[in-house]
Amino acid sequence: MAIIDLMQHDFVNAASFTVDTTGPDSVSIVPIAAPVLSDYNGNSAIPGGDNFTILSMGYVLPRGYEAFQNAAGNMSAHATMIVKPATDPALPLEPGPAGVLIPFGNYELSLGITQDVTLITAEAYELQFKLEGLKVSMLNVPVSENGKVYKVPLFAKIAHTLKIT
Repeated sequence: MAIIDLMQHDFVNAASFTVDTTGPDSVSIVPIAAPVLSDYNGNSAIPGGDNFTILSMGYVLPRGYEAFQNAAGNMSAHATMIVKPATDPALPLEPGPAGVLIPFGNYELSLGITQDVTLITAEAYELQFKLEGLKVSMLNVPVSENGKVYKVPLFAKIAHTLKIT
């Protein structure tokens, strides 16, 4: 695998949260419906027959915000991965979704997960990652921030052999 791409959610359509210091100690992020990862040129289709390795991944919280730790001591966000055909992203490919727990925000989790996509498709495909289960702490957040919407983009460093289009 010769090419390494940093792929991420389109910032405009990334998961988000709305600041609310009047309610509970945390707010949940709102995941996006079609969470396709793309490179810095906006390309997302990985050519058919090209396997990939997820070298690392993470998500970015804005400065001054942090993940909320629940009663069990868990601050993790769950990223669900689905491989979908580039021609019809509504159709999930087998073997179905896979999940990764990302322990902290603004942290690059080293993974090294390799997927042999040739077993499930010969056509171009896209990687979709939905960030779920994350709560953002509202402790010590200024009241002047109420109502502001912040994005929480997810990123993944992917190794592959063929150019993404």
